[in-house]
Amino acid sequence: MKLKTCRIFVTQGWRTTPRNVDLLLAADRPPAAVFEWLDSPDGDSSPALAVELEPEWLYEICGRHDVTHLYELPVHSPTAMTVA
Repeated sequence: MKLKTCRIFVTQGWRTTPRNVDLLLAADRPPAAVFEWLDSPDGDSSPALAVELEPEWLYEICGRHDVTHLYELPVHSPTAMTVA
């Protein structure tokens, strides 16, 4: 599992705003934008709020502020997601 930073557009109601979020890249599942992490007592973290992304809309970029990827398709407000 590799973490990068992604610029994503989030739609809430009628409004769309850009946000920088953690991008979870794993070989065995689609990429996911992580909006919130859950810390466990053993020190590990797991995604608490995330959105799975369609790879065809995700691009690697030379961005500013450590942003490495851009997701061009706006997503709706994130919901809870289980990552094994």
